[in-house]
Amino acid sequence: MTDHLEVPNQYGFKPVVSQRVSEAIFQQIREKILRGEFKPNDRLPSERTLMEIFQRSRPTIREALRMLERSGLIMTIPGSGGAVIKEITSQNLEQSLEGMVLQRSISPLDLYEFRTINETANIEWAVQRRTAEDIEAMREIIRQAEKCKNDWNQFFACDVNFHMAIVKAGKNQMSVIIHTVIAQLISDIIARGFLNLSSKAREQNRRDVIFNHKALLRAIIEQDADKAKAIISSHLAEFKQFMKDENVTINTQK
Repeated sequence: MTDHLEVPNQYGFKPVVSQRVSEAIFQQIREKILRGEFKPNDRLPSERTLMEIFQRSRPTIREALRMLERSGLIMTIPGSGGAVIKEITSQNLEQSLEGMVLQRSISPLDLYEFRTINETANIEWAVQRRTAEDIEAMREIIRQAEKCKNDWNQFFACDVNFHMAIVKAGKNQMSVIIHTVIAQLISDIIARGFLNLSSKAREQNRRDVIFNHKALLRAIIEQDADKAKAIISSHLAEFKQFMKDENVTINTQK
């Protein structure tokens, strides 16, 4: 096979010369799916056809297809003559973002920086749009956190659930989808570092988190956006320092 030769094809794909060939193929097909050039229930070309189009081996094509399937964009059916395009749902988007993090296309520091912007917006929306049901949901999560004692896994779950309750109170569905992935990933990072702390340090951290959550809830109830944003900013700054102190971050170019 020659890299420079472009084989005409009805799909508009181009041969790939990138060093990370399977990823480049994945990106080309993904872009056409997201643009609607391939619609739900359409079939992709067969593996053999894709081999001819991209001028690459069967293992490379299969790896690109696996990446698409892990992203929730296609469904492969053995012997069917081509993968089927799935309808894009919130779950597809969650799977795609999570896959990027697991492949380290996104670092924990990237997540932190985005979280500072996104959670500030979530707090402001929650202050404006919260209902009595939202407030009670946050109160109940705090009560559960106070009962956790040394059950750290349950405590981490309460932390995730409290921030998710704030997002849901903001009534922005796009933010709910994204936060579903980000919150759990960051919680996993915290958990790995948290377990390296002494018992005394863990207990102090638990008290600090609960104190901050109660302060956030008061500000949301009082609809004091400035106070709420100041609290979340301080809360996230502590999280960033925690990541540095415990060396939790994955190596990054930043």
